Amino acid sequence: MSGRHRRWVWPALLIWLVGIVGVLGYLFQAKDRSLAGTVIQAVTAVLALAVPVTLWLWRARTARAPAADGLDRAADALAAAVRAEWETQARDRLLRYPAPVPVRWRWSTLPVTGSVADAVSSASGLGFAPLPGLPRVTSVDLDEGGLADLLGVYGGVDSGRLLVIGAPGAGKSGAAVLLTLDALAHRFELADEQRRRTPVPVLFTPHGWDPATQPVEDWLAGRLGTLYPFLNAAEYGPDAAAALVRHGRVALFLDGLDELPEAVRPVALRALDEQVTAMRLVVTTRSREMVDAAAERHLHRAAAVQLQPVPPKQAAAYLARCRVHPAPAAWQRLVEHVRDCPDSVVTQALDTPLMLGLVRDTLSDGEQVDVLLDTSRFTGRDQVEDELLDRVLPAAYATRPGQPPSRYTVVQAQQWLGYLADRMRQDGMRDLAWWQIPTWAPAFPRVITTMLMFGLAGVVFGLAQGLSVGLAGGLAIGLVMGLVVALVCARGGGEPEQLGSVRWSSLGARRYLWDCLLGGLTSGLAFGVMAWLFGGLVFGLVVGLVSGLAIGLTTVLVFAISRSSVEPGSPIDPITCWRRARQHGFGLGLVLGLGFGSVFAFVSGLVFGLRIGLADGLLFGLAFGLAAGVSYSETWPAGLAFLQLRRSGVVPVRLMSFLEDARTRHVLRTAGPVYQFRHARLQDRLATWYGGTAGTPGPAPVPSSRTPSSQPSRSGPALGPP
Repeated sequence: MSGRHRRWVWPALLIWLVGIVGVLGYLFQAKDRSLAGTVIQAVTAVLALAVPVTLWLWRARTARAPAADGLDRAADALAAAVRAEWETQARDRLLRYPAPVPVRWRWSTLPVTGSVADAVSSASGLGFAPLPGLPRVTSVDLDEGGLADLLGVYGGVDSGRLLVIGAPGAGKSGAAVLLTLDALAHRFELADEQRRRTPVPVLFTPHGWDPATQPVEDWLAGRLGTLYPFLNAAEYGPDAAAALVRHGRVALFLDGLDELPEAVRPVALRALDEQVTAMRLVVTTRSREMVDAAAERHLHRAAAVQLQPVPPKQAAAYLARCRVHPAPAAWQRLVEHVRDCPDSVVTQALDTPLMLGLVRDTLSDGEQVDVLLDTSRFTGRDQVEDELLDRVLPAAYATRPGQPPSRYTVVQAQQWLGYLADRMRQDGMRDLAWWQIPTWAPAFPRVITTMLMFGLAGVVFGLAQGLSVGLAGGLAIGLVMGLVVALVCARGGGEPEQLGSVRWSSLGARRYLWDCLLGGLTSGLAFGVMAWLFGGLVFGLVVGLVSGLAIGLTTVLVFAISRSSVEPGSPIDPITCWRRARQHGFGLGLVLGLGFGSVFAFVSGLVFGLRIGLADGLLFGLAFGLAAGVSYSETWPAGLAFLQLRRSGVVPVRLMSFLEDARTRHVLRTAGPVYQFRHARLQDRLATWYGGTAGTPGPAPVPSSRTPSSQPSRSGPALGPP
């Protein structure tokens, strides 16, 4: 926009504001209503012309192109946030401490992609140049390697596509996390010019993606905007998240393609194959599921590597590093058994990072180790794996030295986590998003509760105002507004929003500006018609104009402080997301209370006088603002849903506190604002147990895990004290 246009923006807004204030002051003092009507008609005509002109000036002012380095700074801020997030995840998942599991990979001979030559050949002319500082990958480089070698494959393969497959528990998610961190560390070491040519790896599960209806780029841009909301900052330019995707400034790491429904996986592969051509792609999935999906459609030219089982000698060496040296007698017997008896069912079961980690974390004394070595107890590796999975909760909820006992018993944890795991399985999800939990319970009770809350606010307002509104009037206002808010907010299931500071320089650029003002003027027309019937044409014009502008500008402000930027480099965990959503609700309640309270004060002031109008507006704004502030946030329907589910005994009332406690005990982990079970196998085990006992009231039986048994349990985990 030219400087000439910019000079006129603020004078135009000032003239508009002074005009409105002047008209309102005149109306409250005028004695000649006919003259007042003439003034109102004149002002209305002027504002009808001034509104579109001012909006055009404001749009032109804020439609400036972003700074040339805006996208570069957005990419760097995203890289810092992703690195901070996954460094925390690597620490929580114990991927590097106390010792990394020695996982290796080989080129996959399964029918999941093309040949090695297809992945490394640049004959098509459509390949990716190696990332700065990395050599081009050859077919020899794809024969085999360790997890540290995946960075070279990711950054140097000509196709730009890497497929990591493996058995359940083989370490695919851990490999994806470590590769993400290695790629970010490499990017941070580059010079500025090289860093601009290096994409930021972003690691997501396929949560919320419907490949049949939603393009990959749209889904990815939406996930970036939700999980990293600082990308909405004006300094990065309009739609920075979409621009990063569109210009290939990010690389998609998709962890767990097998989590999609079986019928959807081939569709997802086709979408990835056809749509992800301008950015690098890494996909992890279970081997068997990938073979089935690739029979219909595969990722052309992808470099497919398969994670290998951990050999007995390496597994024994890892277990030896997990304890003091020399190790306790029972632990030493386990190490020797794994090293010297490669054909035993215990050794066969301990060939994945998952099972080795469970042995490390759940076997705390010699008696437990000896139970695992009881050859009469297990006849297959599945029974060994189930035994270790069944020990997760008892170990997690055992009393810790120097800490008070857990607020939750093992039985409670099993019951509640089993329900969550079963519901997540029914929904085909690995991510537990707290704002989606209201979809698990009927919406009708939440709608009624919200209506009654607003009705109560209306009763308080009516009692306070008596003559001007009355009890019946206040109740009617409260119930009507409650119904509207309840239908919009009480159902739940929407993405939580955050409260941010208003950036006036970018407010006019929001796509909501014109829609909000137009909607406000439409609402003002409805108020004006009602006022016309009550007090005549002049009164109706005044009420309609002022109410419309107030409602429109209030709505603009609501959108201006929603989804605004937050501090870069701060990953949003579920608890932070919950708190910010709650703050967002109260912030918007304050704005809406001020806006609608002002409208009510103006209308009441014209009828009953200035003092009564101000009192009416204050009370109405306070009552409506508090009710709206409580119910507008996604935490309101979620909290009500927790109460609904608690009545069935399937979750605690303070579900967020329970989930956070489970995270600190390494039963759950976080991925951005959602929870996940630390091990997908644990989720499956608990879901199977709960699904088999869903019709049985009360908790599952808790037999002692020390009792030998040669037969696997048919009812699921037999959780008991270790």
